[in-house]
Amino acid sequence: MVKSKRLSNAVVRGLLVLFTVAGVLAESSAQAADDELLAMVPAESVFCVRVNNFDHTAGQIDQFLVGVSPIPMGVSMLVRMQFANVLGSPELNGVNMGDSFAIFGVILPGESTETDPISNMFIGGLVPVTDYEQFISGNPNCGEPDAEGVSKIASDGVPVILTATQVGNYALITVAEEDEKLVAMAESISTAETAGLGSTLDVADTERAVKEGLWAYVNAQQVSRSFGPMASAKLEQAKMMMGAMEPSEEGEAGPAAAIMDMDFEKQMEEIRSLSLSVTPKPNALTITATISAVPGTEMADKLVADSAGIRELIDKIKAREPGQMGSEMSAILALLPEAGEADFVGTYNLMNLFKMATAMAPMPLPQMDIATKSNIAFAGRVGNGQMTFEIALPKEHLAEVVTAFQMTQQQMTVQGQLDKQVEMKEQPMMQMQPGPSKDKPAVVSSEEETGLMKVQVGGVRLVRHSDFERGVTPLGQSKGYTLSLIAELPEPVIEVSGGMMKKVTTDTGRDLLPEHEWGRKIKFPKLAKDNKTVVFDVELLLPDEGAGGLQEVSGTLEYLTAGDSREVDLGIMALEAGAEGGALGAVIRSVEADPWRNNATVLGLRLDLQPEEVDSVEFYAQDGTKLDISQSGYTSIGRSTTFEFSIKGELPPKGRIVLNVFDELKKNEIPFKITNISLTGGPF
Repeated sequence: MVKSKRLSNAVVRGLLVLFTVAGVLAESSAQAADDELLAMVPAESVFCVRVNNFDHTAGQIDQFLVGVSPIPMGVSMLVRMQFANVLGSPELNGVNMGDSFAIFGVILPGESTETDPISNMFIGGLVPVTDYEQFISGNPNCGEPDAEGVSKIASDGVPVILTATQVGNYALITVAEEDEKLVAMAESISTAETAGLGSTLDVADTERAVKEGLWAYVNAQQVSRSFGPMASAKLEQAKMMMGAMEPSEEGEAGPAAAIMDMDFEKQMEEIRSLSLSVTPKPNALTITATISAVPGTEMADKLVADSAGIRELIDKIKAREPGQMGSEMSAILALLPEAGEADFVGTYNLMNLFKMATAMAPMPLPQMDIATKSNIAFAGRVGNGQMTFEIALPKEHLAEVVTAFQMTQQQMTVQGQLDKQVEMKEQPMMQMQPGPSKDKPAVVSSEEETGLMKVQVGGVRLVRHSDFERGVTPLGQSKGYTLSLIAELPEPVIEVSGGMMKKVTTDTGRDLLPEHEWGRKIKFPKLAKDNKTVVFDVELLLPDEGAGGLQEVSGTLEYLTAGDSREVDLGIMALEAGAEGGALGAVIRSVEADPWRNNATVLGLRLDLQPEEVDSVEFYAQDGTKLDISQSGYTSIGRSTTFEFSIKGELPPKGRIVLNVFDELKKNEIPFKITNISLTGGPF
């Protein structure tokens, strides 16, 4: 049985810190040449992602995201917690969190390399260790090495998920059931049988690899050789689908024309590599992307500053009103100090991009007509067979975009309620079989029904002094005050969806609520096993030095309840893409092998339901045998949701899908209040 749940994207991807000091260039070059990690990663790697000085890099990310991210704790804390869950020890014994980490993928030679390159890909992680023996013995989930030095990493009652072995000052880790590849790769690295990635990089790439907080690199030539035929086949399929599309009224071919005319194989053959870096600072996030061409190719000839094609591109980008450009230049230089030497510069408002996206959406969406005060800034350089773009995202602009999304979500909820009321008025006599609501449930206030719920302070975190630039981060956090509250709901619930802080004041009268509404929202509340107790964190401003306690802490929580659940049998159906079930608009959208999970079968099932309406899902073979499945995620758009299920073992050609669906889903809102407590949560 699989319970539905919201999968939080707490994942913060591609955040990088760029440490560029022109005066120490020669010293950095020497360090790069001797870099142990670059020597370990194989030169033929398809990709490599490297994090330098993890603690410092994660701290920089936390400082940029504080007050904007929906995650109530920092990235550094989240990663440490996940890593601790894997190893079974919160101390992360033997792991050097202040050193550099790397993940890489390389295609190993084999019979199926040309026809199925993914099956022969080795994906490994290099984790820095202070003492490998302590890493194995000090973390409960790490098993003792076998005869070949391989340790299995697994917690009690859970199948082995990772295996590890030692290479130099690092633990080389890969997914389970890849022991032979792990041993072969470790031997290759230890004996230096193959050249390291550092031997193939140019000076600029090498400098970025060792100096930036996080460096991501793709070897386009390896991608082309290994995946080119597969990608070309997929592109040809896309071209056939686009070719069936009718031209616009003006007779134009539309945006598909560019893809139709694309020579994918030629483009990939001419790109040598791609790299990406992101530099977080307290007020802005800078992204740098570089495309390098293969020397002697047509692309390399074009990527020179004085080429006709590049000059035409630059002239188009520079075609701005003089007054407008003058007013923007100071803001651009503040975000990108070297933009004055770039070939072209400019600004762009992300809200324009989202407006275009909503206009092209297959279903009506509210327009984001929200005024903003800031923009992203960009600058570009072309020369020596390379094109480099720099983009700076101010924190202010990110906060504006997040606020706009929140307002749009509220508009969609309100519109859904209005649509439901209209449907009820238009069909007053229609008799319908009881079933789950296809709209977001209405909000029902509980003030008259249940009054205030019981709330207590479970924990407190207070950081008065923090300096990310110097690496001084008490508790891994920036300055701030956090209350962790425990609330008892009046009844068992399906989900606690969020809430809002209304008032937090000290005994001196200081208001501790964050300035922006987004910061006042209660995010990621955790429901306990009894389905009544909920724990949630409240991020607040620092109390003043003279404050001894809190006069009031109040707000509201939102939660979902439902009536009884009912069984819905979709009937015997083909378990293949395109097959339709007998109820709930069920359609199997896809059936694919997941290369990252030992080619396990992943089935995508679309239902005309909201995620909260699904209590459980079970799969059966045609003969009644229950299949071993696990839910791996979902995507919800409008009134339909596509659930993804990972299926263990062989998927039968036909089967039956049975759901338990909640009836009478209702969204409730309940207030809470605490008065006269100390800053640590006790009586005051």
